[in-house]
Amino acid sequence: MKLWVEKGTWCRKNAREKLAQIDPASIKRIAVIKHGAFGDLLLTRPLLITLRSAFPEARLTLSIISHYTRGAPDDLVDQVHCVPSSKDKAGLRKSLAAYRELGAQDLLFDITASTRSFTLSGLTPARFKIGFQHRGIHKRIYDVAIPRAAYRFEAETFLEQLCPLGIQFDWPPRFDMPVTPLSHERPYVVYFPTASTPDKSWPAERFSALIEQMVEKLPNHNHILLCG
Repeated sequence: MKLWVEKGTWCRKNAREKLAQIDPASIKRIAVIKHGAFGDLLLTRPLLITLRSAFPEARLTLSIISHYTRGAPDDLVDQVHCVPSSKDKAGLRKSLAAYRELGAQDLLFDITASTRSFTLSGLTPARFKIGFQHRGIHKRIYDVAIPRAAYRFEAETFLEQLCPLGIQFDWPPRFDMPVTPLSHERPYVVYFPTASTPDKSWPAERFSALIEQMVEKLPNHNHILLCG
């Protein structure tokens, strides 16, 4: 495989040589690490769909965290690997055992960039590892690390980890949700005003003002508010 490097990408000195020795047909195990909540897991779907298309014979594993399992795209992977969270109070020995259960991989993508994902990436043997740049930690773990864009749609940010491998992806991203759309007599608008922490959410008063305007503008629609 060929390594495609753009300005700002960090590469280990032997990254180009390592990747050149990997035949795409030989890739049989791929791991994606995403320790995040419901929204993050949904946004992982385009990356998993693209990996499945690029490496149809590979066993695809998604690593998630125990207290965030809702929304996990298990329909797109062969295996879901789960690591304990701090809420589980599993202890160091059990946590390390859970990390090692992921097993050796051909390709590893860490799209989380947290202390837990750094530990898991470091403990998991892989022929080639890709992650995000973070305070120099990436230099100790990955073969390639890309900058993490702060102002882009996060699904696209995840997909960008494929760019060093020269793998193209669809735009707009494909989600292929395995659910039946809601059936309503009238058209509807859905509002999802919350996030994992308040500082990641639009202020509640702005959502209130938006919904009030939308109700006036679209009086024949159902207006559905999702809470979390």
